[in-house]
Amino acid sequence: MGVNIVLLTNDPQLKRYLSDALAKAPGTTLHLQAENIFQAASLLVSNMANVIVLDFDHYFVTRAFTLPLQHSHPLLFIAYGKPDPRHAARSGLPEVLPRPGASEYGAFARDVALRVTQFVTADKRPILSAAAPTDTVEKVLMFAASTGGTEALTTILSELPADVPPILIVQHMPPTFTQLFAQRMNELCRFTVKEAQTGDYLRRSLALIAPGDLHMKLVRRNGSLAVECLKSEKVQGLRPAADVMLQSALPILGKNVIGVILTGMGMDGAAGFKALHDAGAIVIGQDESTSAVYGMPRAAYQLGAVDYQLPLNRIAGKIIELI
Repeated sequence: MGVNIVLLTNDPQLKRYLSDALAKAPGTTLHLQAENIFQAASLLVSNMANVIVLDFDHYFVTRAFTLPLQHSHPLLFIAYGKPDPRHAARSGLPEVLPRPGASEYGAFARDVALRVTQFVTADKRPILSAAAPTDTVEKVLMFAASTGGTEALTTILSELPADVPPILIVQHMPPTFTQLFAQRMNELCRFTVKEAQTGDYLRRSLALIAPGDLHMKLVRRNGSLAVECLKSEKVQGLRPAADVMLQSALPILGKNVIGVILTGMGMDGAAGFKALHDAGAIVIGQDESTSAVYGMPRAAYQLGAVDYQLPLNRIAGKIIELI
Protein backbone atom coordinates (compact mmCIF):
# COMPACT_ATOMS: atom_id res chain seq x y z
CA MET A 1 0.00 0.00 0.00
CA GLY A 2 1.30 3.46 -0.91
CA VAL A 3 0.23 6.75 0.59
CA ASN A 4 -0.13 10.33 -0.54
CA ILE A 5 0.53 12.87 2.18
CA VAL A 6 -0.96 16.29 2.83
CA LEU A 7 1.34 18.44 4.96
CA LEU A 8 -0.28 21.42 6.68
CA THR A 9 2.28 23.48 8.59
CA ASN A 10 3.22 27.13 8.47
CA ASP A 11 6.67 26.67 10.04
CA PRO A 12 9.13 26.64 7.10
CA GLN A 13 11.97 25.04 9.05
CA LEU A 14 9.83 22.24 10.49
CA LYS A 15 8.19 21.76 7.09
CA ARG A 16 11.65 21.19 5.59
CA TYR A 17 12.51 18.57 8.21
CA LEU A 18 9.18 16.82 7.74
CA SER A 19 9.42 16.92 3.95
CA ASP A 20 12.93 15.45 3.99
CA ALA A 21 12.01 12.67 6.43
CA LEU A 22 8.75 11.77 4.68
CA ALA A 23 10.42 11.74 1.27
CA LYS A 24 12.67 8.93 2.53
CA ALA A 25 9.78 6.83 3.87
CA PRO A 26 9.10 3.86 1.56
CA GLY A 27 5.90 3.89 -0.42
CA THR A 28 5.08 7.55 0.22
CA THR A 29 4.47 10.49 -2.07
CA LEU A 30 4.60 14.02 -0.69
CA HIS A 31 3.33 16.06 -3.57
CA LEU A 32 -0.11 17.08 -2.41
CA GLN A 33 0.24 20.49 -0.82
CA ALA A 34 -2.90 22.15 0.52
CA GLU A 35 -3.19 25.80 1.48
CA ASN A 36 -5.96 25.25 4.01
CA ILE A 37 -8.02 22.60 5.75
CA PHE A 38 -10.79 22.75 3.15
CA GLN A 39 -8.38 21.86 0.33
CA ALA A 40 -7.02 19.04 2.49
CA ALA A 41 -10.55 17.72 3.06
CA SER A 42 -11.21 17.76 -0.67
CA LEU A 43 -8.08 15.71 -1.33
CA LEU A 44 -9.01 13.21 1.37
CA VAL A 45 -12.60 12.79 0.22
CA SER A 46 -11.52 12.30 -3.41
CA ASN A 47 -9.09 9.58 -2.28
CA MET A 48 -6.14 11.55 -3.64
CA ALA A 49 -4.59 11.51 -0.18
CA ASN A 50 -4.75 9.20 2.82
CA VAL A 51 -2.34 10.79 5.32
CA ILE A 52 -2.54 14.28 6.78
CA VAL A 53 0.17 15.83 8.96
CA LEU A 54 -1.44 18.78 10.67
CA ASP A 55 -0.23 21.79 12.68
CA PHE A 56 -3.16 21.81 15.07
CA ASP A 57 -2.53 25.31 16.39
CA HIS A 58 -2.72 26.94 12.97
CA TYR A 59 -5.14 24.63 11.16
CA PHE A 60 -7.65 23.90 13.90
CA VAL A 61 -10.09 21.07 13.15
CA THR A 62 -13.23 19.92 14.92
CA ARG A 63 -14.98 16.58 15.37
CA ALA A 64 -17.39 17.59 12.60
CA PHE A 65 -14.40 17.52 10.22
CA THR A 66 -12.42 14.52 11.47
CA LEU A 67 -15.05 11.95 12.44
CA PRO A 68 -16.95 11.59 9.13
CA LEU A 69 -13.65 11.29 7.25
CA GLN A 70 -12.24 8.67 9.58
CA HIS A 71 -15.43 6.64 9.57
CA SER A 72 -15.53 6.44 5.78
CA HIS A 73 -11.86 6.46 4.69
CA PRO A 74 -8.68 4.58 5.66
CA LEU A 75 -6.85 7.65 6.92
CA LEU A 76 -3.93 8.44 9.18
CA PHE A 77 -4.09 11.76 11.02
CA ILE A 78 -0.90 12.99 12.69
CA ALA A 79 -1.63 16.22 14.53
CA TYR A 80 0.70 18.25 16.73
CA GLY A 81 0.28 21.39 18.78
CA LYS A 82 0.66 23.10 22.13
CA PRO A 83 -0.34 20.90 25.10
CA ASP A 84 -4.05 21.33 25.84
CA PRO A 85 -6.26 18.64 27.39
CA ARG A 86 -9.24 20.03 25.44
CA HIS A 87 -7.72 19.10 22.07
CA ALA A 88 -9.19 15.59 22.05
CA ALA A 89 -12.73 16.67 22.94
CA ARG A 90 -12.76 19.43 20.35
CA SER A 91 -11.13 17.57 17.49
CA GLY A 92 -12.15 13.93 17.88
CA LEU A 93 -8.44 13.04 17.83
CA PRO A 94 -7.36 11.07 20.91
CA GLU A 95 -3.73 12.06 20.35
CA VAL A 96 -2.28 15.45 19.50
CA LEU A 97 1.50 15.21 19.66
CA PRO A 98 3.41 17.88 21.62
CA ARG A 99 4.75 20.69 19.45
CA PRO A 100 8.53 20.16 19.15
CA GLY A 101 11.09 22.82 19.96
CA ALA A 102 13.57 23.82 17.27
CA SER A 103 16.20 21.44 18.66
CA GLU A 104 13.70 18.55 18.42
CA TYR A 105 12.66 19.03 14.78
CA GLY A 106 14.84 16.21 13.46
CA ALA A 107 13.68 13.64 16.01
CA PHE A 108 10.06 14.72 15.59
CA ALA A 109 10.22 14.40 11.81
CA ARG A 110 11.72 10.91 12.09
CA ASP A 111 8.94 9.87 14.48
CA VAL A 112 6.30 11.13 12.04
CA ALA A 113 8.00 9.28 9.19
CA LEU A 114 8.03 6.08 11.28
CA ARG A 115 4.29 6.37 11.93
CA VAL A 116 3.67 6.82 8.23
CA THR A 117 5.93 3.86 7.39
CA GLN A 118 3.95 1.64 9.78
CA PHE A 119 0.76 2.81 8.07
CA VAL A 120 2.24 1.99 4.65
CA THR A 121 3.53 -1.46 5.53
CA ALA A 122 0.71 -2.67 7.76
CA ASP A 123 -1.02 -5.66 6.17
CA LYS A 124 -4.07 -5.08 8.32
CA ARG A 125 -6.59 -2.40 9.00
CA PRO A 126 -4.75 0.92 8.80
CA ILE A 127 -3.42 2.20 12.09
CA LEU A 128 -5.01 5.55 12.87
CA SER A 129 -2.72 7.33 15.26
CA ALA A 130 -5.59 9.68 15.97
CA ALA A 131 -8.53 7.47 15.15
CA ALA A 132 -12.10 8.32 15.92
CA PRO A 133 -13.22 6.93 19.27
CA THR A 134 -15.66 4.06 19.33
CA ASP A 135 -18.97 5.20 20.78
CA THR A 136 -20.36 1.67 21.19
CA VAL A 137 -18.27 -1.30 22.28
CA GLU A 138 -20.10 -4.62 22.57
CA LYS A 139 -17.26 -6.81 23.81
CA VAL A 140 -13.73 -6.22 25.10
CA LEU A 141 -11.08 -8.92 25.37
CA MET A 142 -8.93 -8.68 28.51
CA PHE A 143 -5.76 -10.71 29.04
CA ALA A 144 -3.68 -11.21 32.18
CA ALA A 145 -0.32 -12.97 31.97
CA SER A 146 3.06 -13.20 33.66
CA THR A 147 5.82 -15.84 33.49
CA GLY A 148 5.64 -17.52 30.09
CA GLY A 149 2.95 -15.10 29.02
CA THR A 150 4.74 -13.58 26.07
CA GLU A 151 4.88 -16.95 24.33
CA ALA A 152 1.28 -17.74 25.26
CA LEU A 153 0.06 -14.34 24.02
CA THR A 154 2.00 -14.76 20.79
CA THR A 155 0.28 -18.09 20.16
CA ILE A 156 -3.20 -16.70 20.82
CA LEU A 157 -3.05 -13.22 19.32
CA SER A 158 -1.43 -14.38 16.08
CA GLU A 159 -4.45 -16.61 15.43
CA LEU A 160 -7.15 -13.98 15.99
CA PRO A 161 -8.88 -12.28 13.03
CA ALA A 162 -8.22 -8.73 11.83
CA ASP A 163 -11.65 -7.46 12.89
CA VAL A 164 -11.17 -8.49 16.50
CA PRO A 165 -12.96 -6.60 19.32
CA PRO A 166 -10.84 -4.19 21.39
CA ILE A 167 -8.13 -5.94 23.40
CA LEU A 168 -6.50 -4.87 26.67
CA ILE A 169 -3.45 -6.78 27.93
CA VAL A 170 -1.54 -6.79 31.19
CA GLN A 171 1.70 -8.75 30.83
CA HIS A 172 4.06 -8.41 33.78
CA MET A 173 7.17 -6.87 32.21
CA PRO A 174 9.47 -3.94 33.00
CA PRO A 175 9.55 -0.68 31.03
CA THR A 176 10.98 -0.81 27.49
CA PHE A 177 10.26 -4.54 27.27
CA THR A 178 6.51 -3.91 26.98
CA GLN A 179 7.15 -1.52 24.09
CA LEU A 180 9.39 -4.03 22.33
CA PHE A 181 6.85 -6.78 22.90
CA ALA A 182 4.08 -4.60 21.44
CA GLN A 183 6.19 -3.90 18.36
CA ARG A 184 6.83 -7.61 17.89
CA MET A 185 3.14 -8.44 18.25
CA ASN A 186 2.22 -5.69 15.80
CA GLU A 187 4.40 -7.41 13.19
CA LEU A 188 2.87 -10.83 13.83
CA CYS A 189 -0.84 -10.02 14.23
CA ARG A 190 -3.51 -9.18 11.68
CA PHE A 191 -4.57 -6.17 13.76
CA THR A 192 -2.73 -3.27 15.36
CA VAL A 193 -0.89 -3.82 18.64
CA LYS A 194 0.69 -0.95 20.57
CA GLU A 195 1.89 -0.03 24.03
CA ALA A 196 -0.94 1.84 25.69
CA GLN A 197 -0.85 5.57 26.37
CA THR A 198 -3.27 7.63 28.40
CA GLY A 199 -6.02 8.75 26.03
CA ASP A 200 -5.91 5.76 23.69
CA TYR A 201 -9.47 4.93 22.70
CA LEU A 202 -10.76 1.38 22.46
CA ARG A 203 -11.71 0.28 18.96
CA ARG A 204 -11.95 -2.87 16.94
CA SER A 205 -8.69 -4.16 15.44
CA LEU A 206 -6.61 -2.56 18.21
CA ALA A 207 -4.80 -4.23 21.11
CA LEU A 208 -3.30 -2.12 23.91
CA ILE A 209 -0.55 -3.49 26.16
CA ALA A 210 -0.10 -1.92 29.60
CA PRO A 211 3.28 -0.13 29.81
CA GLY A 212 5.89 -1.50 32.17
CA ASP A 213 5.74 0.13 35.63
CA LEU A 214 2.35 1.74 34.95
CA HIS A 215 -1.12 0.51 35.79
CA MET A 216 -3.69 0.61 32.97
CA LYS A 217 -7.31 1.50 33.81
CA LEU A 218 -10.42 1.66 31.68
CA VAL A 219 -12.18 5.04 31.76
CA ARG A 220 -14.92 6.94 29.96
CA ARG A 221 -13.58 9.88 28.01
CA ASN A 222 -15.65 12.19 25.82
CA GLY A 223 -18.45 9.65 25.92
CA SER A 224 -16.23 6.79 24.71
CA LEU A 225 -14.05 4.10 26.27
CA ALA A 226 -10.37 4.88 26.68
CA VAL A 227 -7.43 3.88 28.87
CA GLU A 228 -5.50 5.78 31.49
CA CYS A 229 -1.94 4.78 32.41
CA LEU A 230 -0.78 5.87 35.84
CA LYS A 231 1.96 5.22 38.38
CA SER A 232 -0.18 4.60 41.44
CA GLU A 233 0.74 2.19 44.22
CA LYS A 234 1.75 -1.36 43.36
CA VAL A 235 -0.84 -4.09 43.87
CA GLN A 236 0.53 -7.37 45.26
CA GLY A 237 3.95 -5.93 44.47
CA LEU A 238 3.03 -5.49 40.81
CA ARG A 239 2.78 -2.56 38.43
CA PRO A 240 1.10 -3.07 36.04
CA ALA A 241 -1.40 -5.31 37.81
CA ALA A 242 -4.21 -7.04 35.99
CA ASP A 243 -6.56 -6.57 38.93
CA VAL A 244 -6.37 -2.78 38.54
CA MET A 245 -7.46 -3.05 34.91
CA LEU A 246 -10.18 -5.60 35.67
CA GLN A 247 -11.62 -3.71 38.63
CA SER A 248 -11.85 -0.55 36.54
CA ALA A 249 -13.75 -2.48 33.87
CA LEU A 250 -16.32 -3.95 36.26
CA PRO A 251 -18.66 -0.92 36.58
CA ILE A 252 -18.17 0.12 32.93
CA LEU A 253 -18.37 -3.16 31.03
CA GLY A 254 -19.56 -5.84 33.43
CA LYS A 255 -20.74 -8.83 31.41
CA ASN A 256 -19.33 -7.39 28.16
CA VAL A 257 -15.88 -8.80 28.88
CA ILE A 258 -14.23 -11.93 27.55
CA GLY A 259 -11.35 -12.53 29.93
CA VAL A 260 -8.31 -14.74 29.51
CA ILE A 261 -5.96 -15.54 32.38
CA LEU A 262 -2.70 -17.13 31.28
CA THR A 263 0.42 -18.67 32.72
CA GLY A 264 2.07 -16.75 35.55
CA MET A 265 3.23 -16.78 39.13
CA GLY A 266 1.01 -15.49 41.92
CA MET A 267 -2.66 -14.52 42.03
CA ASP A 268 -2.90 -11.34 39.95
CA GLY A 269 -6.13 -11.25 37.97
CA ALA A 270 -7.95 -13.94 39.96
CA ALA A 271 -10.02 -11.56 42.10
CA GLY A 272 -10.70 -9.21 39.21
CA PHE A 273 -11.86 -11.98 36.91
CA LYS A 274 -14.01 -13.46 39.69
CA ALA A 275 -15.84 -10.14 40.07
CA LEU A 276 -16.36 -9.87 36.31
CA HIS A 277 -17.43 -13.52 36.10
CA ASP A 278 -20.04 -12.91 38.78
CA ALA A 279 -21.29 -9.94 36.72
CA GLY A 280 -21.81 -12.20 33.70
CA ALA A 281 -18.46 -11.98 31.90
CA ILE A 282 -16.95 -15.09 30.32
CA VAL A 283 -13.47 -16.12 31.51
CA ILE A 284 -11.04 -18.55 29.92
CA GLY A 285 -8.15 -19.99 31.93
CA GLN A 286 -5.04 -21.70 30.61
CA ASP A 287 -4.74 -25.25 31.88
CA GLU A 288 -1.93 -26.62 34.02
CA SER A 289 -0.39 -28.86 31.36
CA THR A 290 0.41 -25.96 29.01
CA SER A 291 1.24 -23.28 31.61
CA ALA A 292 4.88 -22.46 32.27
CA VAL A 293 3.75 -21.56 35.82
CA TYR A 294 0.26 -22.63 36.85
CA GLY A 295 -0.21 -19.90 39.44
CA MET A 296 -2.52 -17.18 38.15
CA PRO A 297 -4.83 -19.56 36.23
CA ARG A 298 -4.99 -21.91 39.23
CA ALA A 299 -5.95 -19.06 41.58
CA ALA A 300 -8.73 -17.94 39.24
CA TYR A 301 -9.98 -21.50 38.76
CA GLN A 302 -10.05 -22.18 42.49
CA LEU A 303 -12.04 -18.98 43.07
CA GLY A 304 -14.65 -20.17 40.57
CA ALA A 305 -13.85 -17.41 38.08
CA VAL A 306 -13.13 -19.66 35.08
CA ASP A 307 -15.81 -20.82 32.64
CA TYR A 308 -13.46 -22.68 30.28
CA GLN A 309 -10.12 -24.16 31.35
CA LEU A 310 -8.31 -24.98 28.12
CA PRO A 311 -4.89 -25.92 26.77
CA LEU A 312 -3.08 -23.06 25.07
CA ASN A 313 -3.69 -24.33 21.53
CA ARG A 314 -7.49 -24.20 22.02
CA ILE A 315 -7.83 -20.74 23.54
CA ALA A 316 -7.79 -18.73 20.30
CA GLY A 317 -10.47 -20.96 18.82
CA LYS A 318 -12.70 -20.49 21.87
CA ILE A 319 -12.25 -16.70 21.68
CA ILE A 320 -13.24 -16.71 18.01
CA GLU A 321 -16.30 -18.80 18.89
CA LEU A 322 -17.32 -16.33 21.62
CA ILE A 323 -16.85 -13.13 19.63
